[in-house]
Amino acid sequence: MDYFVITNDGYGLPIAERLQNEGANVTVGQVPEQPMTLLESEGEGAYETEESRRRRLFLYEGILLKRPAEEVIDEVKKRKAKDDFVFFDLNHHFRYAERLGDAATGNPPKESDLQLEIERDLANEFVREHYPKLKVAPYETFEHVKDAKRFLRGAQGRWVLKGRAEDSSTVVPSSPVAELAEGEVVAALKERREEYETAGFLLEKLIQDPIEITPQRIYFDGKLVATFVCIENKPFGAGNIGPMTDCAGDMIFRIPDDAPINEIAFPPIVDKLARGHRGMFTWDGSILFDPKDGTPYFGEFCANRVGYNSFYTELTLCGGPKRYFEMVRRGENPYPQDRVATSVTLFNSLRDPCGLPKEGIPVHCTDDARKTLWLQDVASGPSGLQTAGFAHSIGVATGTARSVEEAADIAYAQLDYIAVESSVHRPKFDYLSREYPTSILNRLHKALEWNLFTVGFEVPA
Repeated sequence: MDYFVITNDGYGLPIAERLQNEGANVTVGQVPEQPMTLLESEGEGAYETEESRRRRLFLYEGILLKRPAEEVIDEVKKRKAKDDFVFFDLNHHFRYAERLGDAATGNPPKESDLQLEIERDLANEFVREHYPKLKVAPYETFEHVKDAKRFLRGAQGRWVLKGRAEDSSTVVPSSPVAELAEGEVVAALKERREEYETAGFLLEKLIQDPIEITPQRIYFDGKLVATFVCIENKPFGAGNIGPMTDCAGDMIFRIPDDAPINEIAFPPIVDKLARGHRGMFTWDGSILFDPKDGTPYFGEFCANRVGYNSFYTELTLCGGPKRYFEMVRRGENPYPQDRVATSVTLFNSLRDPCGLPKEGIPVHCTDDARKTLWLQDVASGPSGLQTAGFAHSIGVATGTARSVEEAADIAYAQLDYIAVESSVHRPKFDYLSREYPTSILNRLHKALEWNLFTVGFEVPA
C-alpha cells in the first residue's frame, strides 16, 4: 500500500516521516496557496501573510520531499491503484478530495465535515436536532466587537469567547469574578478585533471546571472499527491555567463499543454519516460534564478529521501509522484493550518581531529520540535541524504502557534527549496530578465513578 499525505499546516508531516521510517512508500503533497483550503464564510481576513506562507512551506524542508498537492492528487488519479491510501490531515482539503474522486481510498473529507467543525452555530443546531441526551450551553452570536461589549455589560455570569474561523483563539476567562472575567474577554476582543470580526464569533455561558471527555469513533466504508476516548489538556500552564493551545498533552485509550457514554456521544446520525463516507471516517464531539450534577453539554466537533496532537498519541498506542492504517483498512481494531497512551507537547516560547514563533533555533536531539518524537515545527537548516518558525509546537513526545504512570514516564523520558533554547512543556507531576478538579486523572476518575466506561489498564489512585 502506497501512501499519499496531503497537508497544509504540516500536521501530516511527522506521520509521513514515520511511515517512511517504517518502510512505506510515501509521497507528500503540500497546499501552495491557503485560499484553496478555506470556506467562503472564513473570508479574506483568514488569509495568511506572505511571511507566514514562507514559513509554512519551509516546514520539513530538507527532511521530506514535498510536491504541490494538486500535482500529487492528479498523479494518484492517473495511477488508479486501489491500494493507494490518501491521507488528508485536515478537513480543509475537501476540494482536493473532490478532485480525487474515487481513484483511491483514504479519509476524504467533505465540505459539510469542515462546516460542522468550524461553524459553531451550525454545530449547535446539529446537536439540538440529533443529540437528545446532550445539552447546548446558552450562547450569543456576534459579527462586531462593539455589540459583544454591549451584551456583556448586561449579561449575568461568565462567558467563553469562541471565534468562528478555525484559527481564532478560544478565550476561557481565568477569574471566578464575573466583572474581571468580562474584562479578560473584552481585552481579547479589542486586541484581536480583526481576527474575530473576520468570520464572526460567539459568547458561550461558561461551565465551571467541566469534566471534558472526548469519545471518538473510527469507521471504514461505513462499518465501525473502534471506539476510544481522548482526555486532553488544552491550557498552556500546569493546573490548566493560562492561554489555550491546540493541545498541551493528552491521554488516549480504548473503551467498549457499548459503553454508556456512547449513548450520549454517538446517536444514530453518526452511523448514517459514516455510511455516506468512503474509506476511513472519524467522528468525535467533546462532552463537558457539569461536575455538580453530571449534566452533559456539547463542546465542539472534530467531524471527520483526526485530532492533533491526539492522533500522534493514537498512533503510538496502535504501534505506528503503518500498522494503524493497514488494520483500519481491513476493518480490524488497532487499539489494544490493555494499554494507554500519553503525550506532552514541547512549545517554542520565543517570538520573532513579526509575532510568529522564532525561526532558526537549533533543535538538538539524539538519533533515537529523532525516531520516536513527533517533530512538527522543524526544517533542515545550514547547521542541522532547526525551528521553522511557523507553529508554536516544536514537537510531541508520546508513550504507551499498561499503566498511566509508566506511559507518562516513557513520554517524559524522551524530553531528556531533545534540547531547544527556551522551549517549555507542562511538567510530569502536573500530568499525574489529583490536586485540581480538571486534571486528566481527575477527569478519568470521575468518568469511571459515573460508570461512563470501563478501561483495561492500570489507573493510579
